[in-house]
Amino acid sequence: MTLVARPHKGYWFTGWSGACHGTAPRCTVTMARARQVRANFARELELRLQLTAGLVYHLPHERALIKARATWRGRPLAGAKVRLVVTCPRQRTAAVVRTGGNGRVVFPFGSRLPNAMRIYTCRVTARVAARGRTATSRNPGKLRFIHPLWLETKRGQNGSVVVRIWGRSGETVELLADGRSVAHARIRRNGWVEITLPRIHSGHHLWVDGAHGHHSHVISG
Repeated sequence: MTLVARPHKGYWFTGWSGACHGTAPRCTVTMARARQVRANFARELELRLQLTAGLVYHLPHERALIKARATWRGRPLAGAKVRLVVTCPRQRTAAVVRTGGNGRVVFPFGSRLPNAMRIYTCRVTARVAARGRTATSRNPGKLRFIHPLWLETKRGQNGSVVVRIWGRSGETVELLADGRSVAHARIRRNGWVEITLPRIHSGHHLWVDGAHGHHSHVISG
């Protein structure tokens, strides 16, 4: 029995498995018994997306990296135009970048966060068109941005104010009230630390300074 692999438009034949082997589109099988043969196909044009994982500090501190790789029949596709779209809660950015000789593009992206939001999630999609075909990334990716330092207050016992500070584990921070240093602390492994000081009263303007020039927003105690 002779089998012939014929891909649909936009796909290509990648090879046989089972009783047939190799990548030639025609295979002959001797049927002395039941045999299993699989013809394998893939899209001619494919686009894969890779994003910076984890939390990224907002601008101007850090940028995330958006990486995409375009291939034609499994090989890197150079000179292809990749359109990237990043959609954030208050921002939408689109860019067109050409792939290099390795079929890859790298696009740094950063965002500023409103002080009211501690974590900011952006959705990333990618699309490439080449040789009469169009491909999109299989699943939209996500970037997550965070303040280097972020704080909020709550009322404690005896009218004191409890300040909770978020940051990266191990970072040493300084709490200031109306510009005066009132406490030092180290961010714990769970990503936050609490400071309770009776001398912090409602109405004081509070913020936090940390390493590497990091500063939080200013809130009223």
